[in-house]
Amino acid sequence: ILILPNRIFGFVLGIIEGYIIMFIVLNVLMIPLSSNDDFMNSKVRKSIMEDTPVLKDSFGGINTTLEEIMALDKSDSENSLNLKVIDILLKNKIVTITKAARPRFSKEPKVPFDIAPKPPAQEITPTLIKLKPIKVTTTPDTNGVMIFLV
Repeated sequence: ILILPNRIFGFVLGIIEGYIIMFIVLNVLMIPLSSNDDFMNSKVRKSIMEDTPVLKDSFGGINTTLEEIMALDKSDSENSLNLKVIDILLKNKIVTITKAARPRFSKEPKVPFDIAPKPPAQEITPTLIKLKPIKVTTTPDTNGVMIFLV
């Protein structure tokens, strides 16, 4: 009973899967082949890359960004081209502006050293330990302990 609907559903999913794979392959190939006019002006590439709203939006505007960068005038100075590329990347939200982290622990304390209390001197407590096995096991506090063997 479910053979025909199962085959139709599999056929539709196969077409969608092939379309998604072609979209990903074209996105990967667009980076090294962006200077090739035949590839960039291809009707198949344009229809898959530009007429697929859900997939096009999932890549975050990489296609339009790359096309805008390739359309820049190469005769400008390197500094001017870098600034234009950064403006394009910011406009298409490929990169964002973030603030630098604040140095929280590298600042000097606000209290002068004369007023701040000094830590107490550490005490040394002598402890006698026998070489016989211990019948009861406890976790000793070994902070500042000197060990004497008896």
